[in-house]
Amino acid sequence: MLDINFLIGLAATFGVMGSLWFLGRKIFVAVQPFQSVLILKWGRCVEELREPGLHFRPSLLIPGHESILVSRQLDSQ
Repeated sequence: MLDINFLIGLAATFGVMGSLWFLGRKIFVAVQPFQSVLILKWGRCVEELREPGLHFRPSLLIPGHESILVSRQLDSQ
């Protein structure tokens, strides 16, 4: 039979891991080649990330801040 302390610890572990995953997805921004990420504050662009890589932006946790991925490749027709 499983011990109640084990189940509580398991639930707490999953809760902490889920919180860390959510925070990681929110404050780290991945920029690919030929892409830009716009950081918006209440709909106004406050920053543009153009260099490929992983960028740390803790300001995205503040309400009203969001990131938008934009392609810089030209469409050929």
